[in-house]
Amino acid sequence: MSTKHLSGKRKAVVVLLVLSVAALAVGAIVYKNRQSRRKADSYGGEFYRDGDSRDGKVMKLLIGTRKMQDTLGEDNIYPDYYKQVKMAVMNDSDQGEAFRSTERNMLENYALYRTAEKRGFAVSEKELKRHVDKVLKGMEKSGDYKKLDAMYRGQGTTFKKEYIANRRWNIYDATFKKWDDSIIAGNPGRIKGDDAGGDIAKGRGKLVAAYHNTEEGKALRKALRDCRIALKKYGSNARAVKRHYGSSLDFALKLKTVKGNAE
Repeated sequence: MSTKHLSGKRKAVVVLLVLSVAALAVGAIVYKNRQSRRKADSYGGEFYRDGDSRDGKVMKLLIGTRKMQDTLGEDNIYPDYYKQVKMAVMNDSDQGEAFRSTERNMLENYALYRTAEKRGFAVSEKELKRHVDKVLKGMEKSGDYKKLDAMYRGQGTTFKKEYIANRRWNIYDATFKKWDDSIIAGNPGRIKGDDAGGDIAKGRGKLVAAYHNTEEGKALRKALRDCRIALKKYGSNARAVKRHYGSSLDFALKLKTVKGNAE
């Protein structure tokens, strides 16, 4: 066999070795990327431990879902969905019932909010702040407030900060309070031709049923189903929820705009 022929074989072997190493390197990169995606899409664990007190669990749940809201954006309903499901389970509901009760509650709240908005009871940013400040002042008079706040400070935050950050709940609370106050004052705020009833309690089922059939109601029901799927698949992993659902879980609560103010 000639020296020239051996040299050619060596070159072929070297080329094969280089190609093999390159293939292994590409395979390693692909594997690493797949593992990164799997990790990014992994199920997020609980915010609290089984051994935590009930107050401790609630506190960690509120802080955790507030951070989820920061990641997903103010209008995203997933953190509220997650929070309500976990609270229901904490109150001894099985997961199936926790899902159903959360979905009923969220749909009802949104339907009632839209009705209140339609009847002129939406609150402005200033009214919302005044309502929240009043509620907090009432809470601060409680003998347990300092102890509760100390727990939150132990987590690097305050009870006041977390309460204010629970914006969706505060908007509902302020709006329904404004509606209730109008009823107490003898001015239920009926709309001409509206036979659903003047107060929040009266005609509740009818209001919710009517909302079910609106385009927004249908979209919200689909979003709630998606929330259920997302919770089962991703848990508290807000980044995975954001990546896979984008803005499809966004449902804004618009506050009343006061003329002359950007509220």
